[in-house]
Amino acid sequence: GFVANSRNFFASPDLADFYVVSNGEYQTYVFVGQLDTVSDSLGNQWDNTRVDGSTFALELVVNDRTKELVNSQISVS
Repeated sequence: GFVANSRNFFASPDLADFYVVSNGEYQTYVFVGQLDTVSDSLGNQWDNTRVDGSTFALELVVNDRTKELVNSQISVS
């Protein structure tokens, strides 16, 4: 979700890829998707916006021993 002009909007990504990278005691979970339709909290939807076709990536780094989240990153490009 994001805020524009003091209103809440949402763009659910279509799953493009999901993978896990192990590095010692840490595992990085990576979700990559492509954004499409934008909607608001009232259910209105818009196609062909500036976010159409944008790539969304969410990375979560977890300590495999303690199961603690140690880092996270979100990017849209």
